[in-house]
Formats: sequence, C-alpha cells, structure tokens
Amino acid sequence: MRQNNLSENFIKEHNKKKIDEFFNNNLPYAIHLKSCEKMDDGYIFKVDTIKLNSLDEVNKEMDYFEKTVDSLVNDIYEITREK
Repeated sequence: MRQNNLSENFIKEHNKKKIDEFFNNNLPYAIHLKSCEKMDDGYIFKVDTIKLNSLDEVNKEMDYFEKTVDSLVNDIYEITREK
C-alpha cells in the first residue's frame, strides 16, 4: 500500500512538472490597459504586456478579465441609461 502511495505521489509530481513546463513554454500574454487618449482621428491605447508563468496566473487573469468586463458592461449600461 505504501509503495502504491509513493508511486502515485511520484506520478503527480512528474505530471505537475510536465504541466508547468508546458505552460511556461506556451502560456499567453495578458494585456492590461494603462490609459486611453482620445485623438482627432481615433484613440491611443497604452497597455502593459504581462507574461503569464503558471496556471494559477492564468486563472487569476481570467478572474480579473471577467471582473473588468463586468465593470465595463455596467459602466456602459449606466452611461446609456443616463442619456
């Protein structure tokens, strides 16, 4: 039984290393909007580009993105409702 448990732990650790390695090589970048300026012919957006280094960071970024989108939708709704 103990041998089986050690084998399972080894497999989990090995898989975690492989997953981490995959994500380190294949993770996307997140883009955070720093500022937006209105120009005569459009807008200039300044952004930060952030390399995501782990699955945890991807999950945090997705949470951040969802909250940001929800916030933007609410802001747009409030603006259009006021007019």
